[in-house]
Amino acid sequence: MNILVLGGGFGGIVAAYTLRNTLLSEHEVTLVNQSSDFYLRAAFPTMAFEGDIRPEDIRLRLDEVLPVRGINFRKARVTAIRPERNTVETNDGELRYDYLIIAMGTDFAKDNVPGLMEYCYSLWTVDEVQRFWSRLRTFTGGSVVTGTALGSPCEGPMWEATMLMDRFARQRGMRDRVEIHHFTPKALALQPVGPAGVQWGKETFAKLGIHVHTSAEAVRVTPDRVVFRDGREIRYDIGLLVAPYIGHAVIVQAGLGDENGFVLVDSKMRTRTFPNIFAVGDCVSVPARPKMAHNAMRGGVVAATNIAYEIMGKPAYWEHRNEIMCVINNGGGKGTYVRSDVPWGGNLSIVMGAHADTPGLTAEESYFIKKAFADYFLANAGNVRFIM
Repeated sequence: MNILVLGGGFGGIVAAYTLRNTLLSEHEVTLVNQSSDFYLRAAFPTMAFEGDIRPEDIRLRLDEVLPVRGINFRKARVTAIRPERNTVETNDGELRYDYLIIAMGTDFAKDNVPGLMEYCYSLWTVDEVQRFWSRLRTFTGGSVVTGTALGSPCEGPMWEATMLMDRFARQRGMRDRVEIHHFTPKALALQPVGPAGVQWGKETFAKLGIHVHTSAEAVRVTPDRVVFRDGREIRYDIGLLVAPYIGHAVIVQAGLGDENGFVLVDSKMRTRTFPNIFAVGDCVSVPARPKMAHNAMRGGVVAATNIAYEIMGKPAYWEHRNEIMCVINNGGGKGTYVRSDVPWGGNLSIVMGAHADTPGLTAEESYFIKKAFADYFLANAGNVRFIM
């Protein structure tokens, strides 16, 4: 059997390793990605505000680490998926598959909020992170705005950026000269984390003097202002925002996506129209929308295990359940652990660590979890058997 994995992010890497670790060597596993480099994006906020992480510290060279572990790597850009023919077209030729895992991430809906990507910083690529750090080092005071546009997949990085901006200003002795604004299109800050998250956000942001703007749908960004649908505006000197996401055009053209281009899958991560095609990570259509590495990796294990079981003649019974699980780096070796399934109808809502009174993990222990998993993932070149 020949299994193709499209995409070299968290979900794709974990899926490829799960297949390789489960199947006999006679079955080919090939990962296709347009770049040979994987960067641990979870470290980008820390890199952006503390500046002591080098790109090479959080990089995996996929063309080096995968082949030595029995996984073929193909550096190529996907130009079309042909489900009816079991082929994928790339700029480097056509590839055939028996099973396919789509883990291509997303694209930006650049026109949804005019000016956002032109005037504001983001934490999407290493180059953008370094550009932001260069600007921050020369910052001596003013207004900083962080936030997510409607249609952004996850607010976690901006929660972390907000906390790190506060610490950065205090360390530089200029907190009294810095206004920090955080906005969300949701009715409450940290709403996806449930009651515990909402309470934590309300108390923590108030204590730190951070201005929170809720039900704030950004519709336009100018060189010095974020303009919202209800007429509100926030003036800024530095803007750090997350743009809305949209699915890749090749997914839509293949007939695999919803109206926004995200792949429709069942709980086994199998597409609803082609039984030999699975999808994981940010490219998947998720009703409640929070998307993160945690779910991408868990989904990667589920999809790959179900494929492996089918190849071995066993029932494919593994199912994926979405949940929020992340650690917010507060700086100074302290973190806040959050976990929730509230967006999907559950009642799990946990916040522990920094600025939290809940018994359990301390701020230092929470940060240790974040750093330990990052070190574990990189040290094992992504071949992880334990996922938070």
